[in-house]
Amino acid sequence: MRFILSALAAAAGAVLLTIGLLQFSEAAAIDSITASGESQSDAPVMVLDEKVLSSHAGAQSIVISGDGPIVVAIGRTNDVHGWVGEAKHDAISVGPSVDGHPDQESLEFTVTGSETEVPDPLNSDLWMETIEGDGELTINTVVAPGYSMLIASDGAHPAPNKVAITWPFGGYAPLSGPLIVAGAVLLLVAGLLLWWALAGRRRAQRRAVVAPVAPAKPVDAAQREHAARDHEQWTAVQWDDELAESVVAAAAAAQRDHEIDTELESAPDLDLSEPFQPRNAEEEPLPTSEIPIIRSAAPEANEQDAPTDDAEPAVIDEPVVVDGPGAQDAAESVTDSAAPVAEPEPQTEPQAEPEPQTQAESGAEPEPADKPEPAGETPAAPSSDDDESKWKRPRGRNRSQAPKRVFFVAPALLVGALTLAGCAPQYWPQSWTGTEIAPTGTPTSEADAAIIDEGAHYPVLSVERADKIIADAGERAKEADKNRDAKLLEPRFTGDALAERKALYKAQSADGELPGPVPFPTGKVAYLIPDATQEWPRTAFAVVNATSDGSADAVPFGAMLVQQSPREGYRITSLVQFEPGVQLPDAAPVEIGATPLPELADGLAQNPDEIAAAYADIIAKGDKSEHAKNFTAEHDSLRKQVNDDYRKSERDGLDAEVAKLDFSYAASDSEPVGVTALDGGAIVAVSIHETETLSAVNDRSRISVAGRTAALAGTDTSEFGFERVYTDQVLFYIPSKATGGKVSFLGTSQAMTSARQLTKDEVNTNG
Repeated sequence: MRFILSALAAAAGAVLLTIGLLQFSEAAAIDSITASGESQSDAPVMVLDEKVLSSHAGAQSIVISGDGPIVVAIGRTNDVHGWVGEAKHDAISVGPSVDGHPDQESLEFTVTGSETEVPDPLNSDLWMETIEGDGELTINTVVAPGYSMLIASDGAHPAPNKVAITWPFGGYAPLSGPLIVAGAVLLLVAGLLLWWALAGRRRAQRRAVVAPVAPAKPVDAAQREHAARDHEQWTAVQWDDELAESVVAAAAAAQRDHEIDTELESAPDLDLSEPFQPRNAEEEPLPTSEIPIIRSAAPEANEQDAPTDDAEPAVIDEPVVVDGPGAQDAAESVTDSAAPVAEPEPQTEPQAEPEPQTQAESGAEPEPADKPEPAGETPAAPSSDDDESKWKRPRGRNRSQAPKRVFFVAPALLVGALTLAGCAPQYWPQSWTGTEIAPTGTPTSEADAAIIDEGAHYPVLSVERADKIIADAGERAKEADKNRDAKLLEPRFTGDALAERKALYKAQSADGELPGPVPFPTGKVAYLIPDATQEWPRTAFAVVNATSDGSADAVPFGAMLVQQSPREGYRITSLVQFEPGVQLPDAAPVEIGATPLPELADGLAQNPDEIAAAYADIIAKGDKSEHAKNFTAEHDSLRKQVNDDYRKSERDGLDAEVAKLDFSYAASDSEPVGVTALDGGAIVAVSIHETETLSAVNDRSRISVAGRTAALAGTDTSEFGFERVYTDQVLFYIPSKATGGKVSFLGTSQAMTSARQLTKDEVNTNG
């Protein structure tokens, strides 16, 4: 059965080795793989998904061709699909090999969507990189996992229709390693089974036992008479002393082999790999009492004399009992080595055997039982010439023919060589090795790899893209400030930031002598915290070191940016100047991004939705406010500016018999916008409204105003009064509940955003 199992294992191992080596050789013969295809649709957009780009490992060489301009945008896969939306587009996928060539694959195009025209993708803020070309465009890049590619013309015309992607191929064959090693292991198992079977057969042969030689017994008269009567059967071969000694030596050798076999099987730690060396008979003579003596019946005679018929027959003290295959071999060995004797040698003077006498008749004293036999009667030691034949081991016990340890060297070397050949990661499944050799792209940074491993959301903005957004907002603000046209701001401004500039433009339009808004900062982004989310709206906070006419300005600006939908750009919703000496919290790396504020609001020391109302109450009541204990007054310039002293000075400048001045403070309708910091806190932008109401106290009053109030109200005189509203954009840092602490004031921006004339119903002139 073991021989059958060995044959089956050898056959299976050979098959697995053959298949594995074929895969290995085929993979090694290919140095690149190219997938190409052509679309027949008129879709304005084409999407090259990350599954296609990462279908093979390594850098991608992409060739795109078509009629007209080509725009390629690389962005997060979720962003690409979000931007495409319901637009008609070609979704690219990898098809089967071309004509059975493993290095040539096809690209298949599936048309989905219904929107036939889309915005120019160059104007989007979603992309990590954009590339332009005309007619044909070649891109050599490494698109990381999680990124996809959008291909278009200008959004209004069909996208390029031909795409070819080439990857380097480094012999990737994920099953060749397991197949080669499994085949080598099966061959080794086959060798072990064969050795086991051969060893079992040898053990079965060793179980043959050589029968022991019967001990010598005293010869009595009856035995001698019996031997004399049967003398005729011994006349064919005459035994001489030399032949008798040879037979005795063979029997003794068989007995010794049996004893050695017994010793070997009772000693498991004996090294059987070395050939057996028989003991020298001179070192340890056999006991003479256990060896039967065969004596010749022929007396000493002359060589010339012929034998006579009257000679006494030979008397054999005890016949030799030889049994078992081992002993038979030993006897045959002796017979082969000794010279055969066909006839007895001639005897000159034959002598008759003396009659045996008893001890009583002879008068001799009995010999002791342990008295050794005479030296002349002990068998002579075998000569050195006959040692090998006389001490020959029984069949099945000659270890000089047994398998040596070198029997295992060839399989061991084969297994080792094949294992080393298949240990490269490209020859093993990726799930076994944990390497990035399997069909995937290469992350562009350690942060990308960490995001992919941890399953976190991707960041929404890079520093390079933030610089472009700020630069574009600066250019638009500069143009709008020059023309006093708020419509130019709308692509990059929204919320309170847009409302402030609109009010200033309106006032300037009414009175050209009024100052305009603070110039927009035109420096680089020095501090950026983007959201890490797949959803919209998305938020980012940027710190810009402002410059004016090329000279450094000491006051940086903080801009809160919001993107409402995939096709909209980031727009500035809050723009404030930092207070001198403030410190910003540590932020997460831009590549990682921050948790969106709504997901972390419950872990903050103060609820962002309540910050604006609480701070408005502090402005109105000062330290008497119940919220004052939760806010620090350090660096808070607005609280120092708008307080009881300010309100008293404003009232003191009025004629109490003509008008009165009332102040009110409340949170604006703008929702808080913010980002989270590395320590679990948050930077939050809110706004409050300061409302000042100047009303008449009697029906004879005439109230006159000037400047920005008159410009926004559209008149400078009213019999009822005026209302003017200041919008204060305020930036706070809210600590987390875990760290504790008070809400810190970071910066502000204040401007009069509206003014109007009161109506009769809004004033009381009876007093």
